Amino acid sequence: MIIIHVLITIRLDIFVY
Repeated sequence: MIIIHVLITIRLDIFVY
């Protein structure tokens, strides 16, 4: 699902930040 992929990407981005 694209939505799940986007959520994971955003979560990883925030985690890295």
